[in-house]
Amino acid sequence: MPTSEPELDAIRLTPQHRAMVHQGTRIETELFDFTFERDLVTMRAKGSPSLPELVYIFRILEEVRRLHKRLYVISVAGPHVATPSADHRRWVAQWDRAQGADAIAIIAPHNLLFSTAMNLIFRAVALFRSQPRPSAFFSTEADARAWILSIRSEHEQRTASPK
Repeated sequence: MPTSEPELDAIRLTPQHRAMVHQGTRIETELFDFTFERDLVTMRAKGSPSLPELVYIFRILEEVRRLHKRLYVISVAGPHVATPSADHRRWVAQWDRAQGADAIAIIAPHNLLFSTAMNLIFRAVALFRSQPRPSAFFSTEADARAWILSIRSEHEQRTASPK
């Protein structure tokens, strides 16, 4: 398993997964399910990824951003998802600073430690962002979906209106 920075940076999407992202086809892995609605990705975590698996997840998100120029994420963390390790937190923060999503909604009603850790990461990264990135925590997927769709609609209206 890759563990060094250069090895992790070299992780790329498989051609099959790249095609699935472009087609909007659901991707199911041992630990995650991804569904795609244009620039909106819903990730359902069934377990805790290793660091290389986490980097691969970012590659999927990067491909969505590359394809649609925007990225909105609904992340559903199941009760068996562990609190992110220091390496995981560092990679999440690094990715969020470099790429990030236009908005992220996290649903982890049965996983308070995970929610707390992610909240701290987002707050820390926000200190270094020139533009705020909306993020919020929800107890239901319906609430998260309504919120993120409203954010996406605001972004679409802002970019569609003449300056």
